[in-house]
Amino acid sequence: MENIQKKIEEMALIAEACIPLTVPLAPEHLENYTIDIKTKKFFIDGYELFCYYSISEFKNYKLKNLQIYSDSSSVLPFSLTFKLASVFLGKKELAYLEVKKDKSKNYVWTSVVDEDGIPKKCSADKTGKIYFRDNEITYVDASVIPPID
Repeated sequence: MENIQKKIEEMALIAEACIPLTVPLAPEHLENYTIDIKTKKFFIDGYELFCYYSISEFKNYKLKNLQIYSDSSSVLPFSLTFKLASVFLGKKELAYLEVKKDKSKNYVWTSVVDEDGIPKKCSADKTGKIYFRDNEITYVDASVIPPID
């Protein structure tokens, strides 16, 4: 877990440094240049997976976004994606959605924090609640998100 924690800390630094190159502060085509440096491969619990971590800055808040996917497994256990999300984003006010891409899924976890870093409730349309290991998670219906190309 020590190497994983170090990799996550590095990804957090990279995401912060890339904020000026991330939508809405930059056009999407510029943000696309940062995808490779914001994505890292992990081997956890017998799964090979990729994590993309990004932070977008808006007027009064930041949106932290973790996307988890695997090229070798079409489906990942919810417990595994939650474990990673809680390390990247904490456990308060998490929002979760699944987006189908080709024959697999992208597991998207987000957290909105104010200027002081305090997590805020998800305000997306079409949401529900998931309760997992004493945590309340906001489930966002993927229909509110544009399809992934």
